[in-house]
Amino acid sequence: MSDICLLCAAEHKPGRMSPIYSSIADYEYAVARRSNYFECTDCGFVMQIPKVPAAEIPSLYPDDYLAYSKPKNSVFGALKRAIVARDARKVLALAKVPAPRILEVGCGNGSLLESILETNPNASVCGIDIKDLGLSANPRIDFHLGQIEEVDLPDGSFDAIYCSNLIEHVVDPVGFIGHMRRLLRPGGGALIITPNHLSLDRYVFGRRWGGYHYPRHLTLFNHHNVVTAMRIGGLETERVSGAYAWWAISLANSLFKESARRGRGVMHTALSVAFLPLDLAINLVRPHGSMTIKARRPIN
Repeated sequence: MSDICLLCAAEHKPGRMSPIYSSIADYEYAVARRSNYFECTDCGFVMQIPKVPAAEIPSLYPDDYLAYSKPKNSVFGALKRAIVARDARKVLALAKVPAPRILEVGCGNGSLLESILETNPNASVCGIDIKDLGLSANPRIDFHLGQIEEVDLPDGSFDAIYCSNLIEHVVDPVGFIGHMRRLLRPGGGALIITPNHLSLDRYVFGRRWGGYHYPRHLTLFNHHNVVTAMRIGGLETERVSGAYAWWAISLANSLFKESARRGRGVMHTALSVAFLPLDLAINLVRPHGSMTIKARRPIN
């Protein structure tokens, strides 16, 4: 079975897909769906075949999906809040204006947007998500229910756009990048966080790698082809960097049924911290783990 690579097709190239994992399962939430992961033999882009229809995507997220809840008063919760605060500062720096207009696509519980407002009260924030977790009732956040393709926002509305572990959840990631470009002002910046399919832990854990997050991760990039995707979508990549990897989630997937429902506490945090020196060392050589893409809409 084969299909056309979405990334190569966008460049009018004959990239073909080769199977890497068949009948893969949801190790985290046991959503009843089976599919296959294919990898392009030309560019390394990964996608599910058969594809998930866009209308079925919301059904892949159970009510107790981890991203729907705010960080608890725990060790993991403290680590999560620290990461959110760090990313809020990065997005504000990316915007480069005193009173920035910032959009988060896949805003979830709104933690990042709230952190931006706490850091810079002069900012205005907007969020898009397929689920309303109460943000529509928050007067400080301009919330839109749906997907970026469906939301009616003026061109050039934002100084910066942030999406964390989101682009791999969409049916057409290249088209998604094009929508981000349209919504950014000329010179505006995008900060995109997504798994790197060339991460070392993927080779260690195979189909149970946390970066697959099956069935919710519909496509996956690596640190080479993501630059191509940005260019096709109309953004100029300034930097691709790596960060932490999915050691703890991957190990949990290997040991426990419905691993995400066990929660992420001291053990998860301890494993993540223990592997951090290794992750940092690998990232000195090349991007590894969760990669961050910093890109901009060209001024001209």
